[in-house]
Amino acid sequence: MPQNTDWQDLAADQTTLFYNDEGGAIRRWNVATDTALPDFANNIANGGSNSFALRILANGDVLSAAGGIVTQYDALGAFLGSYDVSGVDSFFALNLDPDGTHFWSGSFSTNSLYEFTIGNFGSDVSDFSFATGGALFGVALAGELTVGGPPTDNGVPEPATWAMMLLGFGAIGYQMRRTRRIKMSYRPA
Repeated sequence: MPQNTDWQDLAADQTTLFYNDEGGAIRRWNVATDTALPDFANNIANGGSNSFALRILANGDVLSAAGGIVTQYDALGAFLGSYDVSGVDSFFALNLDPDGTHFWSGSFSTNSLYEFTIGNFGSDVSDFSFATGGALFGVALAGELTVGGPPTDNGVPEPATWAMMLLGFGAIGYQMRRTRRIKMSYRPA
């Protein structure tokens, strides 16, 4: 894979990796053959200043934080439209809301998060925003959606996850018991 990759998302085919290097292009890589694919889209050609965070929607569309705007492309890379908030630049972070109809993007120039309705293109189309009170260079949402991962049952962990969690709790309990036993056996004179 090329050096300097940054934001990545795996397509539903489990083979096509979308990524960027914070330049203008949204790039693709075939992880099965370990080969580059033609670039998917270019944010600079569609009004953005860079390509930062990106997410693939369930229908194959791609959202990308693109500096002064957030862009959306269809599954074939055709530009569909952009989302904007007047006076806000540096859209950098982006993630999908678990409701499947919204996404959140963050600006590191305002240190604020903005919620958008997917498909509601235009200027000043943010549904909701709030200041984070600190530097904002990423956004994670509980229950966030990804198309490249295996389906889940409404957030219920898979059996392997439960097994690892129980094993971890068991190890913590063993260590706590062992530490308590060591402390009890040591009595200063």
